[in-house]
Amino acid sequence: MAIVTDKTTRTGIWTGPAYPFKKGVDGAIGPKSDDEVISTAIQNTLKTKIGSWSPDPSVGSHIYDLIFEPLDDITIQLIQYYTFKDLQDQIPLIEMKGVTVDDSRAEEHLVIVHVAYIRRSDPLKKVQQTAVVFDKREAA
Repeated sequence: MAIVTDKTTRTGIWTGPAYPFKKGVDGAIGPKSDDEVISTAIQNTLKTKIGSWSPDPSVGSHIYDLIFEPLDDITIQLIQYYTFKDLQDQIPLIEMKGVTVDDSRAEEHLVIVHVAYIRRSDPLKKVQQTAVVFDKREAA
């Protein structure tokens, strides 16, 4: 079984093997799609506390500091601002289009951040979306 890891010829984005591993019809483990790579980058960026990665303390997000605050209008606006800013500054593959915060499951200790973006390499400029779920119980 072969593992295929290369840059896509269409976009030049490093793909790497997908997890869970995906097998093609020829038995080879296929690379992640561009959208999977970007979604993973968004998840990793937002769930990394700014300053916690010693090789580069500027990597991560300020959201971690806001998770335990009461979810009022000000906190929601701060989450939206920092999500937009952190992703725009750290992921050059995307053009940010919007951020919404879903606080409807706050009683379950969940905060869901929806991110809308355009992949810069997409000739159709289609808006993609991904959601990042923060569980206050796990962050403690």
